[in-house]
Amino acid sequence: MVALWILISVAGIVVAASRISAYYQTPGPFDGSKQGFCDFHNGVYFPALAFRRQVSPYSQDYADAYPVARQVPPYSPLIIALHVPFALLPLSVAEVCYFLFMIACVIAIAWILVRDTIDLPKSTVWSAVWPVVALIIWSRPGHVTLFNGYFTFELALGTLVALSAARTRPWLAAIGIAIASGKPTYFLPLVGLMFARGDFAAAVRGTFLAIAGGLASLLWISGFSVDGVAQIIKDVLGGQSVHMNDPFESPVTSWVRIDIAAVMAKAMNRDVNEWVQIGSMVLLLALPAFFLWRNRLRFQRGGATDLSGSLILIASLTAIYHNAYDAILLMAPIVGWAGGRWDYAQKNRWLDLAIVTLLMVPIVNPFSTYAFLQRADVNQVVYQMVTSSNAVAIFVSGVLILWRISRQKSSEVQPMILVE
Repeated sequence: MVALWILISVAGIVVAASRISAYYQTPGPFDGSKQGFCDFHNGVYFPALAFRRQVSPYSQDYADAYPVARQVPPYSPLIIALHVPFALLPLSVAEVCYFLFMIACVIAIAWILVRDTIDLPKSTVWSAVWPVVALIIWSRPGHVTLFNGYFTFELALGTLVALSAARTRPWLAAIGIAIASGKPTYFLPLVGLMFARGDFAAAVRGTFLAIAGGLASLLWISGFSVDGVAQIIKDVLGGQSVHMNDPFESPVTSWVRIDIAAVMAKAMNRDVNEWVQIGSMVLLLALPAFFLWRNRLRFQRGGATDLSGSLILIASLTAIYHNAYDAILLMAPIVGWAGGRWDYAQKNRWLDLAIVTLLMVPIVNPFSTYAFLQRADVNQVVYQMVTSSNAVAIFVSGVLILWRISRQKSSEVQPMILVE
């Protein structure tokens, strides 16, 4: 069976590579009809190349001088610095190396999920890892990430390392948090909810590494100049406005947004102010944080695939700006459910099945995609319903998990073991 799952995984990789070749986007202005590896060019290679040369990838000057669609959104400069090794290579070589690197990240993600869920001997763990690899590669978020070349797998890997190692290896978890800090929309909910769960050492150390790495990278770009830092901050604010005015990113018109704020914007048919979105994030995270805090001494060992880790991941996706490829994080609760990681808590087969069914919607949904919407030419009402389906499914699954946790009885779980 292992050979069969490897064959299925390889077939998915070949399909992704073939599509990249057929729809390869030459670096430069964005072309919706050819998106092959466009995100690698715009989000990884050229920002890192500019970083290496101490050119701010947040500036309009960068967007004018380099073959990119626009300046980068407010990523942490740390994630740009981590991509510099690829910028040392010619573009064509870097593309191949990064594609292989993404596959390695997929395997690492699958390994973490399986090890977090099932206590298997190392000699047999691969029999469970390869089915997860195949599921990730053939999933909608997995395939799109491989096709576009975005750094989602890195962010997901960092997030899962942080949750999985928080209790046993807090410094390793801190490194995971630092990697996940590449996008503030990953970092802020993750750290806040980990702290609420009781992962104090990992959350504090991870925040320190993220800030220290980000500041060091920012100083490098600015040429160690105070004026340079001030200019970069202005560029980030200006670039964010350009970013959010893109139809691809606007919550009203975007077909890839999976946060609940995008659903609200579509319902009102107008964009939601960014400060309103931040306020909504705080409110949406308050209830999960409360339940995590109340149960922080009742979860046995935490992790990425148990109920607490599942709640953190689902709440993070729901609360603040996220795109369809970020749904790769939902593999954690799906694998946790399939591997029996939820069994230590109150069992409810039908409730669990409903949760996992909802989580599978953004994993397999073929409708909220650019290709389908272009061909179907649907009216506005259908467009809003289709493009809101993933976000609504994730949100409802989060409500059901909250309901499940709220009904736990202390006699059904063992005291949590904290390991430093």
